[in-house]
Amino acid sequence: MSSLPAHEPVPSVDTLLRRVVDHGERVVLRRGNDAVAIIPVEDLQLLEDLEDARDAADFERALAEDDGERVSWDEAKARLGLFD
Repeated sequence: MSSLPAHEPVPSVDTLLRRVVDHGERVVLRRGNDAVAIIPVEDLQLLEDLEDARDAADFERALAEDDGERVSWDEAKARLGLFD
């Protein structure tokens, strides 16, 4: 993985894309505490698949823990201290 400070000259977008697409490199551009990553599409798909699996596991866990209690939206807001 390459990390490039954004305040220094960076390679052209074409050069960065070639590094990512042709070589599978992951490139991180940083500006202070902010950062962005350029990653291969395959890595993005893997991340999305992992997120979907985690969401499905969370859903199954929530179903298993469901006690059947239901409250109205107004009651939920009151319990959470939210007001219109």
